[in-house]
Amino acid sequence: MSGADAHPVATSGSSPADTLRQLLAFAKAPTPPGGPMLRGSERRRVFSVVLAVDITVAALMVAVVAIAEGFGATFPQVEDFDLDPLTLAILAIAVAPVMEEVIFRGWLRGRRADLEFAATFVALILATTGLSYLDAVGEVAIGGVFVLGVIAAWLRWLATRKANSAVPAWFSRHYGKIIYASSLVFGMIHLTNYAELQFITVFLVLPQTIGGLILAFTRTRLGLGAAILQHALFNALFTALDPWL
Repeated sequence: MSGADAHPVATSGSSPADTLRQLLAFAKAPTPPGGPMLRGSERRRVFSVVLAVDITVAALMVAVVAIAEGFGATFPQVEDFDLDPLTLAILAIAVAPVMEEVIFRGWLRGRRADLEFAATFVALILATTGLSYLDAVGEVAIGGVFVLGVIAAWLRWLATRKANSAVPAWFSRHYGKIIYASSLVFGMIHLTNYAELQFITVFLVLPQTIGGLILAFTRTRLGLGAAILQHALFNALFTALDPWL
């Protein structure tokens, strides 16, 4: 939905301290975007700071887990889903950032066309997941339904994005709750990354939950493309470091 970000809104001021203050203010009380978009080197500086914060949060969790394990604590193992490392890396770096950002944050600017696209995208995922349980429907057919559905939804979005650019009143009224809810669900979805669900597993996905809030800031201030890039770089870093973690 890159066209939806033709006029994404960024923060005012671009020093690291300014960006950190604005990110913290957003985390405390999410507010709708407003003001002109940052461009060029100024925009890249803001992006770099936000990405660094995202990585730092996850690194702190890795350190806490390592210290706890040093004292004898045990944690659930990450599920590999019977996939080889290369496939897992491709999914983590190229597929998940796009799909998860569209689902969880592509619509966070609140425009009706964006909301309709996201709702259709989720409906397609649910429908094709349901079809996958039917023996009579092959994987190729299911994949085809999904791809054609996404293309149709995207074409509709292109045709209606200008006419349906208004933000519903209910969205603006409950903006903070919506941001928190999307971040929480994003974190909880990552519970499926673990082979077994334990109470401690909720603690382990805290970085993803906080990361969802940070990505919401990036998406609404710098655009969907920036959020996808941040997500992909984050996953690429930790995928590369995984053998040593």
